[in-house]
Amino acid sequence: MIGDDVLLLTDSYTRNVTIEVNVSVFAGELNLNSNGIFITIRGEETEKRRCEIIWNDELDFLTCHENNATYYLYDLRLDSASSRTIDRFYSYFEMKFEVKNVLFIPVKSQEQVKFNGINILSDTISEWIGITNKQKELADNYIKDPHSKKHIDPEEFSFNINEYYSISIRYLMSSYYAPHDFKVGIEFPPILQLNFNNYKSGKEIIKVFFEIYAFFAFLIGSDLSLTKILFTTDLSSSKKVSLYFPTNKTINPRKNQAILYPLSANLRFVEQGLPEFSLNAIRKYFELDEIVKSYFEKYIRYKRMKSTEEKFLGYFRLLESLCKKTGKYVDEDKLIDIGKKAKSYLIHRLEDKKGVSEFLKNLKRFNSSKYNTEKSIKDFIKIFDSENKLKWNTHIKNIGPICKLRNDIIHANDYNICESNLNKYTKFIECLLIAALLLKIGISSEHIKSVISRIENYFYLK
Repeated sequence: MIGDDVLLLTDSYTRNVTIEVNVSVFAGELNLNSNGIFITIRGEETEKRRCEIIWNDELDFLTCHENNATYYLYDLRLDSASSRTIDRFYSYFEMKFEVKNVLFIPVKSQEQVKFNGINILSDTISEWIGITNKQKELADNYIKDPHSKKHIDPEEFSFNINEYYSISIRYLMSSYYAPHDFKVGIEFPPILQLNFNNYKSGKEIIKVFFEIYAFFAFLIGSDLSLTKILFTTDLSSSKKVSLYFPTNKTINPRKNQAILYPLSANLRFVEQGLPEFSLNAIRKYFELDEIVKSYFEKYIRYKRMKSTEEKFLGYFRLLESLCKKTGKYVDEDKLIDIGKKAKSYLIHRLEDKKGVSEFLKNLKRFNSSKYNTEKSIKDFIKIFDSENKLKWNTHIKNIGPICKLRNDIIHANDYNICESNLNKYTKFIECLLIAALLLKIGISSEHIKSVISRIENYFYLK
């Protein structure tokens, strides 16, 4: 912990806290580490002193305090509980909750804190940015005159996402002098900032954090390496609130792999010839409806899975939703009108009133099933890669078998597929899913084709 003011995601903590329930105060122990967060609450009860949260299977929110600090705990699930009678007046209880997310506030606050900004420090974001001219400008200014008061804008970029949000990447400038190590110089790690024009609750800002996290994890092609997450608040500007969550449960360690779609802007050295990432894609992402936006986070969750079969089903489910097309065989109004007129005749001829009624109720659905999943995916590929630049001919021919495999798995049919083909099918569906998601945020087909081969294990498709 840095001056007891910040929780670092890379560290573990045990804190003795107090929990106030109505007017009674109970003791607690809060344990935070990368594998999980747990709060244990214990104490004595009498007729007048009751802990009303005992035996709750779930709690949305709980506040606890430690000296001059406050912890907001979100999404608690009961892990264990016990109680015993001491005598006719006293009983003793102990219960343990698992916690999903914690906000640490370095002051003792009785009022609910409100939030208006997110600051993310991550080595992975640094990789995504690359080596830029802005970094050289900051370093050159210091080398030229370490005591210069000349102001250089430390922002790599900054813009308004909409009337409520703005986003930027800026460098945190600081100098250091370490005589025992014979070192002197500056540091300027980048920080990703998201600011809001209106205040948000803790639950709301945690939701926005995981949305922006999912977006950058998608662009990078893997989970982010995070150091700390800080939130700005309506408290003193010097008091930052830090977010803590169990990273081992939600984040897979990043392997030595290429960034899927780097920023590629204002670079000092242009080596890879990749298209510059359009910052307007961030704006497009936040304009998406909640369902489509959730597909980015779901993709990352599926990517974390160990089982190739589970990844295959997950990727396919998302791709199917994104590519789904509807088409009607005949005019719907005329078909429904004919169905109504023919109902009595059909009942008479088929001698099944209930069956005919059910059939006619489903006429709209039957008529709208012109495009099945296989055709929808093939049509998506035709639009996305109309000139066949990606040379996916062999894999396109496998779309039928891929759809059949998916149906066989979900319906528990007998099927037989070797590991090599399952890997190929899964990687192909993942590539199509990535392309579909990039199109949703406004990335052109040509730019997608330039970066799609950077996906992890793309060699399966060669």
